[in-house]
Amino acid sequence: MVKANNEMHNIKEEVFEEAMEKLEHIIRMLDEGNQRLDETLALYEEGIRLYRYCNKKIEDAEQKISLIQGEAEVPFSNLLSALEE
Repeated sequence: MVKANNEMHNIKEEVFEEAMEKLEHIIRMLDEGNQRLDETLALYEEGIRLYRYCNKKIEDAEQKISLIQGEAEVPFSNLLSALEE
């Protein structure tokens, strides 16, 4: 268990989907509650790091979409409607 936690801390840049999978795994482990206190704290700390990372990626993607929509001057919903026709 401790080895797995150390490996997670060594990852600097992650793919969003991989980070989400790791976060979901940590949440399941914490829900089970089968860890010692020190392991629980390490998992919690890693979970917070992954949450912040994923949240930042989502915010960045939202900003990029807003920027692209502003440049196109066409709302995304209008683009979807045009594609469906």
